[in-house]
Amino acid sequence: MAAPSSLRRLPQDIIADILSRLPAETLLDLRRVCKSWSSLILAPSFATKHLHRRLGSGPHQNLRLLHLPCVPHDRLVPASSADFCSVLCSDPLSGSFTRHAKFAIPFDEHAFSFEVVGSVDGLVCVWLLHRKSKLWTVQSMYLWNPAMRKLRDLGNRDVVEHVAGMSGYRIHGFGHDRKGSIYRVVRITYGRTRKREKKSSMEAVQVEVCTVGRDSWRMLEPHRISCFAEDDSRACINGALHWPASVTEDAPYSSILSFEVASQKFDELPMPKEYLNEFKLHEEMQVSIAALKESLATLVCCPGAGNVGSEINVWVMKQYGIADSWTKQYTAVMQQTIERVLGSTWNGEILIHRSDHKVMCCDLENDMLLKDTGVTGFPDRFDVVDYSESLVWPDEGNADG
Repeated sequence: MAAPSSLRRLPQDIIADILSRLPAETLLDLRRVCKSWSSLILAPSFATKHLHRRLGSGPHQNLRLLHLPCVPHDRLVPASSADFCSVLCSDPLSGSFTRHAKFAIPFDEHAFSFEVVGSVDGLVCVWLLHRKSKLWTVQSMYLWNPAMRKLRDLGNRDVVEHVAGMSGYRIHGFGHDRKGSIYRVVRITYGRTRKREKKSSMEAVQVEVCTVGRDSWRMLEPHRISCFAEDDSRACINGALHWPASVTEDAPYSSILSFEVASQKFDELPMPKEYLNEFKLHEEMQVSIAALKESLATLVCCPGAGNVGSEINVWVMKQYGIADSWTKQYTAVMQQTIERVLGSTWNGEILIHRSDHKVMCCDLENDMLLKDTGVTGFPDRFDVVDYSESLVWPDEGNADG
């Protein structure tokens, strides 16, 4: 098949500009038109152009979410190819969501548990657990582009103790540097250590970093981390990953652990002072770190007045790394109790999971308007992440940095 004669007469840069406005799934079909289009569409420079156009398309761009039926650790049957994920697409006018696409989950059918680490530029990082024996499991990490139907094993399979007997745990992060040219996965293992004349404490005992493209893992010194962090990072902002952190495992969150993707260095950022002062008033706070548009944000969910419903307070760091720039920008009062805050979206909305098992999208800049995503279920049976369909796929051996 050949390209239409009218298009063949156009300069290559004009053709690239036209094609970059099309959805990723359409472009993948257009690869079959002719060899020149296939080469153009698969070029890394075109993938970058296409991604930047999608991310810079303004507030009226449809919001897309990736809904995955994640498998909890206590599942008794393995994951299978019968499991599917869906891309949910919002209508920019009504805010309602419909299922835009459906993908079979291409993971190993022998995996009995998998979870999403994060989603960046259309790339999704997940980890899987494979049972090795009654007491031991193997964790493996994968990079996945659902739109391109591409999956890559990132190697460095780690033998871990079965979750029922674990005395420690792992947290993960997936993100890119400020230029968007380096993608890295970080895995931090916390274990219990015993110091002289002191009871055992949970500390970072192993830090591993994978540079995607090279798919090589590097060990970092765990003593670089002096705080206790929890959960996988969903906040990649200013070229760094972020986790809420505390001095010890039993202490309230008091700082933010950051990992700069380019330099592979850890640091700690301050929490908002107002949050630290209010913590004693609400011992049942849930704290999340998110990326709201181009800023780092702290999302704090606590019981509402009279323990009815929930209240979400959002602090935004106006100048990255500057403690005094934290500003309490939004407060949302919900009639329903919020079970957990799932994260944020590229256009500044937050995803919440309510006690009625519904996943809602809260528009912070539109009178806290709630949009029903159509996703329901128990909190450990699914995940919903912000998602941008793209043609990005870091080639092996071509990673920068």
